[in-house]
Amino acid sequence: MRKCKLNSFFRFIPCFNSFTPPKIKLREGFEHHFVEGSLPEGFKVGIDAEYVKQAFDPQVSECVLGMAEKLKAKGAEIVPISIPEIFESFRAFVVLFGSEGIYHLTYGEFKEFEDEYSSSLILLHTMSSKLKSAYYHLAGQQKTRMIYFIREILQKVDVMLFPGTGMKTPFINPSDLKYGCVNLSRETEIARYTWLGNLTGMPAVSIPVCWFQMTNKPDQIADQKDKLTKDTFVGQTDDKDIPCSIQVCGRWWREDDCFLTARAIESIRDAEMEKRDKVKFQLNYTVSP
Repeated sequence: MRKCKLNSFFRFIPCFNSFTPPKIKLREGFEHHFVEGSLPEGFKVGIDAEYVKQAFDPQVSECVLGMAEKLKAKGAEIVPISIPEIFESFRAFVVLFGSEGIYHLTYGEFKEFEDEYSSSLILLHTMSSKLKSAYYHLAGQQKTRMIYFIREILQKVDVMLFPGTGMKTPFINPSDLKYGCVNLSRETEIARYTWLGNLTGMPAVSIPVCWFQMTNKPDQIADQKDKLTKDTFVGQTDDKDIPCSIQVCGRWWREDDCFLTARAIESIRDAEMEKRDKVKFQLNYTVSP
């Protein structure tokens, strides 16, 4: 009875997390696998294909699912997973993130970091000031539910793969640099997958990749190189090499599994890049000093 009363009480405390840090010990053979870019035998990688396919740019989904297949050659076992209540939890994250951000706008820290706040972030926090306290508590309860869902999934797999962002890197218009830009729908798509680690506190690492190199055949890449000029690089002419990223999420306190998976992805990416001619290009053409 006492336990039931405590559980009922904690349901109303946002951000409740009963996990305690275990004694940290690196996975056996960590250094060897990290150097080789391989994964231990029986290493399980979870993929929620339905959720991954909901990325704004389908090429981003193809990149993640394609990388999962390539990880099999590194020793990974791909395990289908399904994360429940994903969209309910995303809405809860927006409520928590926006509500807690009001503190920074209200109590003076905003002035110190004013240049680091985007226009969209200020707008989101301002909108969140209209939320009722009951919504904050409900969002906290949903956060606790998602933590338990993720804990159950991570008992079956070692890590999970998601896109780093829900869309390819958008172009920055010259007017954005001068006047700023408010585009909540675009920024929501960018953050479509990163919020899960923020909400639950599980470790995550993002690895930059190029979806073009992962999803196109060599003859398509060769055709793209014919369009090069001295001031361009592969893909710049028609948006083929705009980068995206893959996100690896792991168990609480098991950052070593995230690093091993990230290293394996890097080794696959680097092997693909070695097959391509090196092209020099210059960054920051549109950025004023």
